Amino acid sequence: MSASALLVGPPGTGKTTFAAAVAGDLGLAFHPTSYAAWQRAGDGHMGDVMAEMSRVFERARAAKPSLVFIDEIDSLPRRTSAGRSADWWRTIVNGLLTFIDGTSGREGIVVLAACNDDAGLDDALVRAGRLDRRLEIGLPSPVDFASILSGHLGGELSTAALAGVASSAAGTLSGADAARIARDARRTARRARRAVTVADIEAAAFPAEERTAPALWRIAVHEAGHALVALASGVFPVRATLLTAPRSGGSVYIDETGRDATLASDLATDARIALGGRAAEVVLLGAPSTGSGGSASSDLALATRIVRASLTLYGFGPSLEHSGKADPADVDARLQRLYSDAVETISAYRDETETLARLLVERRTLTQSDLQRFAEAHDIRV
Repeated sequence: MSASALLVGPPGTGKTTFAAAVAGDLGLAFHPTSYAAWQRAGDGHMGDVMAEMSRVFERARAAKPSLVFIDEIDSLPRRTSAGRSADWWRTIVNGLLTFIDGTSGREGIVVLAACNDDAGLDDALVRAGRLDRRLEIGLPSPVDFASILSGHLGGELSTAALAGVASSAAGTLSGADAARIARDARRTARRARRAVTVADIEAAAFPAEERTAPALWRIAVHEAGHALVALASGVFPVRATLLTAPRSGGSVYIDETGRDATLASDLATDARIALGGRAAEVVLLGAPSTGSGGSASSDLALATRIVRASLTLYGFGPSLEHSGKADPADVDARLQRLYSDAVETISAYRDETETLARLLVERRTLTQSDLQRFAEAHDIRV
């Protein structure tokens, strides 16, 4: 039997709830922890951090059978990419490896770890015998979202009654969002001294648009650009939405977990899609906004990371040296080519991009099936 696993998925999808439920169902003592908790111990010096990590597993051994849950494990970077802090992180990761390995007495202890993105985890953490079993916990489907919402409402509204809301919210909102929506809707109904209605749920899930028409149109053009470049590359996003997210006016989500292998052409497509929003703003509106850059999670940052990794980590550049340094001129040249490709695609499908943007303003969220039908109706093809 597996004694450890890695839970991967967006924020709010229930990774912590899942770990606690596993412990509860199996009768295991639950010991949640994280690097942040270790760091808070004592004065935060190396000895304090390592001692707190050790205490977690000591408590688990004393209470076994136990489940140790390490949240936000992606706080620990690869030991080879930690820069000036490499010695610090090497010690932390090596210490955790000894506990996960079982050399310190793992019998009777299940270890689950969770993160939003496992791409930067140290290879040693996820090798066989450690966190080698990867469980994807994604955003709920329409059916699942309706069930979660109905559950949080205590069954006051059936899943059938919530199907419409769930269809619009799926792929955009998480299980945690469902809990918030149910809370807000019940508060509205309680103040009105009546039962919860579907209208209460819709008002809580999709609050009234407060952005100005010009701002909303620019965001719609931007997101339509991402989606159009994806469709023209043979990629069908899971959703495109104008529903706001933290630090974002909207989003286009693409599920890449189904790839059997990632080729150089796949990475180029990913970067080109990331640049599609900026390209659409330039072609349709005449100039880009700051929406495509400025933060570590921005479109430009994402495209840059993809291109740099392609040239270095994956050997799709002039050198086969792993983790070598990419020439900034090479990175920029490739980004400029991919951006030109995105502009060319948007220019070729200018009318379709505008139509898609208007549809986004009208519907606020388009599902994968909506986007597939749009591509077929407008003959968008690779």
